[in-house]
Amino acid sequence: MAVILEDYGVVQVKNHLPNHFTFVIPLDGPRDIALADIATELNVYHNMMMFKGERYYAVSGVQKHMEMDDARWIATIESRRINE
Repeated sequence: MAVILEDYGVVQVKNHLPNHFTFVIPLDGPRDIALADIATELNVYHNMMMFKGERYYAVSGVQKHMEMDDARWIATIESRRINE
């Protein structure tokens, strides 16, 4: 079992390291319940995630940020793709 990232409307961003990605989750505000939901799911599923049929391992926890450009809130998760 794993966290299904599509349920949270994430955007995948490729990092400069091979097989490393950042997942960006849009939030409605600084207290958006999605932040607690995904953090809880990551804990329950031992940092395992699925995105578009591929498996990923979260190498960081969920981090909340405010975009300086437009003051909108996002959460990010740093991850590594698991090659099977």
